[in-house]
Amino acid sequence: RHTLTERDKSILIVEDDPHFARSLLEYARKKGYKGIVAVRGDEGLALAGQYRPTGILLDIQLPVMSGWEVMDALK
Repeated sequence: RHTLTERDKSILIVEDDPHFARSLLEYARKKGYKGIVAVRGDEGLALAGQYRPTGILLDIQLPVMSGWEVMDALK
């Protein structure tokens, strides 16, 4: 996260299952993306605004703020 530059391709992974989040992160890295992981919807929304990732992988059932709510806020 702290080494991201504007030129990097990045993926925000918003997933509350740590094992699945790690798998997604490893896959993203293999495809040349730097990954940012959040385990709650509200964290994911904040990180999306802060880092402006190239793409977002968003779980629907998340603590604090659902994936649907995150998606609505991002629109």
